[in-house]
Amino acid sequence: MRAVSPNFGFLRVATATPVLKVADCRFNAMEIIKVLERASENSVSVLFLPEMSITGYTCADLFHQLTLLDGAMQALEIVRQATETVYGGLLFLGMPVPADDQLFNCAVALSRGTVLGIVPKCCIPNYKEFYEDRWFAPAANRRSRSLRVNGVETPFGEDLLFSASNFRGLTVGVEICEDLWLPVPPSSVQALNGATVLGNLSSTNELIGKAAYRRELITNQSARCIAVYAYASSGVHESTTDVVFGGHRLIADNGTLVVDSRRFERHSALDYTDVDLDRIKIDRMRTNSFGDSTLNLGLNRSYSRIPFVAEIPQKPPRRLSRPVEAHPFVPDDSVELQGRCEEIFSIQIAGLAKRLEKIGNPRITLGISGGLDSTLALLVACKTMDAMKVPRTSIHGYTMPGFGTTDRTRNNAIALMKHLGITVEPVADIRAACLDEMRLIGHKPFGIDIERLFKTKSGGASFAAAQEAMVSAFSELLTEIPQGSQDLIFENIQARMRTSILMNAGFVLGTGDLSELAIGWCTYNGDHMSMYNVNGSIPKTLVKFLVKWVALNQFDGPAREVMLDIVDTEISPELLPAGKDGKIAQKTEGVIGPYELHDFFLYHMLRFGTPPEKILYLASQAEFDQPYDPETIAMWLRVFINRFFNNQFKRSCLPDGPKIGSISLSPRGDWRMPSDAEATMFLDWIESTDSSDSSGIAASTGNGDSAATAEPRKERRTKRKKSAKTLKVLLRIDMQVDFFPGGNLPVPGGDEIIQPVNAISRSIDYDLVVDTMDDHPADHQSFASQHSGRKPFETAILYGVEQVLWPDHCVHGTPGWEFHPQLDRSMVARTFVKGQDRRVDSYSGVRDNGARVSQSLKEKHDFLGRSTGLVEYLKEQADALGKSEIEIDIVGLALGYCVSWTAIDLAAESYRKKSIRVRVIADCVRAVASDDHDRLLADLDQAGIVLIGIKDILPQSLIS
Repeated sequence: MRAVSPNFGFLRVATATPVLKVADCRFNAMEIIKVLERASENSVSVLFLPEMSITGYTCADLFHQLTLLDGAMQALEIVRQATETVYGGLLFLGMPVPADDQLFNCAVALSRGTVLGIVPKCCIPNYKEFYEDRWFAPAANRRSRSLRVNGVETPFGEDLLFSASNFRGLTVGVEICEDLWLPVPPSSVQALNGATVLGNLSSTNELIGKAAYRRELITNQSARCIAVYAYASSGVHESTTDVVFGGHRLIADNGTLVVDSRRFERHSALDYTDVDLDRIKIDRMRTNSFGDSTLNLGLNRSYSRIPFVAEIPQKPPRRLSRPVEAHPFVPDDSVELQGRCEEIFSIQIAGLAKRLEKIGNPRITLGISGGLDSTLALLVACKTMDAMKVPRTSIHGYTMPGFGTTDRTRNNAIALMKHLGITVEPVADIRAACLDEMRLIGHKPFGIDIERLFKTKSGGASFAAAQEAMVSAFSELLTEIPQGSQDLIFENIQARMRTSILMNAGFVLGTGDLSELAIGWCTYNGDHMSMYNVNGSIPKTLVKFLVKWVALNQFDGPAREVMLDIVDTEISPELLPAGKDGKIAQKTEGVIGPYELHDFFLYHMLRFGTPPEKILYLASQAEFDQPYDPETIAMWLRVFINRFFNNQFKRSCLPDGPKIGSISLSPRGDWRMPSDAEATMFLDWIESTDSSDSSGIAASTGNGDSAATAEPRKERRTKRKKSAKTLKVLLRIDMQVDFFPGGNLPVPGGDEIIQPVNAISRSIDYDLVVDTMDDHPADHQSFASQHSGRKPFETAILYGVEQVLWPDHCVHGTPGWEFHPQLDRSMVARTFVKGQDRRVDSYSGVRDNGARVSQSLKEKHDFLGRSTGLVEYLKEQADALGKSEIEIDIVGLALGYCVSWTAIDLAAESYRKKSIRVRVIADCVRAVASDDHDRLLADLDQAGIVLIGIKDILPQSLIS
């Protein structure tokens, strides 16, 4: 399993300004110890104090008094002893240090009772109000490599870095005040040599405008160095003879200012934040020019690394000290948002304008659905025409209703085009063309025979009339389709038909967004293909905001009203039939999960290479628009990872389009990935981590986690830890159309288990999801139709095996043989077929019914008792994953036959001398005769099969 840091790379860094008395070293040492106590209470790992924090920066000529210098060393010893007991982190304080017959302004590093090293100031200011050259020598004047400090030999030099032996990526560099103001600060070279946390011990006085400059300077230095930069300055208790100090404390993390303290405080003050060192390491790896600059700019230096053991918690903080943005693509600050929106539009417009100019300003064709993406693309097209001084009528908008289009979206599409003044093409109803396409390839959507329907409706009528009648009849049949039914070919044909119409009409402007590309929610060579796509690097959460922002800020009247209604419309591709009420039935987020979660996952995974365990933790810290409990977040993360890996092939052929933000999935830009890469390692967290405990999710608040569900999850976590070596399998038995109401061999209430089975299948508790299916030839001898004079449900003897004679069912290639259209098969690892031999039936998913006859009969009929390969497959998977036991949960149809026989056969098997544990989820099975349900469950219980319920698998929030 992958090794993941127990605290996910988070480090708590602090800056402090203790109360100070100028030249009173003992007093200052005691105040420093008080600060250390606070730092310890708040789990601070690295702490920076101001320049000359032992003596005070404003001692002036007192620096040449031995009494002060000896007092400083004595005070250092007091603080050193305190680091043995009071504070176990890494501390940097400032003090004067005599060496080589000179005096140096130094930063002293201490940890756990040891003075680790002394770093002298490189640049000594001697201008305006600063006179340091009167007292201190620059680091370049030192001759010694070490100094004896209170009897202990201690490294001394500006070339020291402090590296933690127990924390990946933690190396600390320190500089002093003026050093940062240089063209090439020492911290820049320290960063190039591996320092990820940079500290500055400062005594910068306050002047009008200087604080703002400090903020910019420190933030920019953090960004350039791809590092944490912590700045601690002297406070108001320094001498005010000529200047005043404000105690300004700043911490910037990779270009983001996360701590900006109050100034002029009269008490000891400490500020801390949690920084993410893993992000820094990934950003440096990705930015190859960062490392190259040591050679290109002549900045290659040699540094001594001083090891230390960091005081690091073994778990991340219950709550991070800084917020985690739930919508990282959408800034919270309203002023920033205004600028962001204008900038996005400018980039999109500039990209499209250049492309149109290059190819001769062709007419733009655009499919307008009444949804968010096409609306945004249309707005960009309009603004581009305005910028190029080309009439908006050169934009040709098509609305192409299909079988899932609602009146609301169609009317919004037409109204928006009219209000914006583009050319509105006649409505292109694609339904007849799609039906003809399906008829030509022999596809029967949802089991509806189009060829037969066509023949019925076309007799003697004109072609157009026959088409109209056929569309009407087919649409009527669609209203009877169960809600949630799926037919991928039916959907894809509509998407590709729309693209065909657009591409045959002119230059197609694409509309698909970044979120859809990430999870593959687009049709290959359909809605993800165009001549140019202005939305390709804009995530869905930002698309929604942009359309709303444009409506409120750049339009009024009817156009605004239409846009706001589009923003409030459920997100849907509208490829599946609408409900009987005419409203959208295919709601995207109900199928693939909330876009706010997927965008959150996408941002952290691609921008920072964040592992899934850490993404779960970060999600627990965020305040999303909707509450999600830990299991729900984990479930959708699993869906995201699987879909992201499985759909790379759709991203490998993207059309041109401008990069907008920090993330792009263009194969020519930010993201190059093999289309057949495996997600296995990215899903290890399902087995190797406790997503609701060690990641900190269960400890979070504000995400829908209630006390009522806490204890059951705790019990499940305990069971899960115990099963780390267990191959956990969900086995779904024969969930085929013929066994559901309306099929040839219907099981009463079978349709009641589909959604619960889907929810269980998507849970994070299974290593494998496996299906079985009946796969009969048309002349199977178990069918009553093959025996003259016999009726269904009579019994017969076939080759010595007692056999119920069934109605014809699950005949290969027929609609009843297929899996139920609402069954989610996206996570199925393997499907095992049974009943293919016409001579013998196979209730069990393990072996055919002949396994239970005598050995003499098996010898007589060698086709009896053959294995399906299921048990062998499970054992191979357990071996491959290093498991020592197997546990199987069973759902499906029908109890008393295929479910019961499979459970009993599996319970009789063993793996590595341990019986395979078999459990039947009682809520998710149904019997051929509903009156037999409870009795048959009791029979399984008597046979030693464990019976469990949905509540033992899923949290209440998902069950409901």
